[in-house]
Amino acid sequence: CPKGKYTASNGCNVCAAGEHSTAAGAAWCTACGEGKYANNMTSNEGATDCIDCDAGFYSELKSVDCTICDIGKISKEAGSPYCSSCTPGTFSFFNATKCSKCPVQGFDCIDNTAKLQLYYWITNNIPITDQTVAYKCVNSNNACILSHDKYSVSCNTDKGYSGILCGECINGLYVRSGNQCVQCPA
Repeated sequence: CPKGKYTASNGCNVCAAGEHSTAAGAAWCTACGEGKYANNMTSNEGATDCIDCDAGFYSELKSVDCTICDIGKISKEAGSPYCSSCTPGTFSFFNATKCSKCPVQGFDCIDNTAKLQLYYWITNNIPITDQTVAYKCVNSNNACILSHDKYSVSCNTDKGYSGILCGECINGLYVRSGNQCVQCPA
């Protein structure tokens, strides 16, 4: 039998997913070790080798694919059998290869993830790093709405706030003392 298969009583059989054979005439297939995988479920050839998981991923014994490191965990190198937790005061997001220090302003690092503090604003969908700065919302404390996951902010349009730092009022409203958007006088 060629590489990727093993010899059985009924002839040559393809190695199961998560297994491989490196030599022709193999009597059995070998399970891929931790940190490696073989996804040969759609091939009639069988795996001749196991592939290292990329950094930011890990795998267990006899895996068919790699699992992404969760928030607050990292794997620095390819072929990692597990993800390590970030130390207190640092954070990471999915698929991370390093932990970062908590940003200085507007964030709390809790459970190894950076979360925005209440009434702080950042541009949505920017990558958060240790250099990211969040800014205090300009208008009253009800101008900015923190998302449920505490990773993004939107302006409270029901109260008339919009724009950068939720510092503008929508059409037909203006800012008066107390930094509240109110109806324009008729």
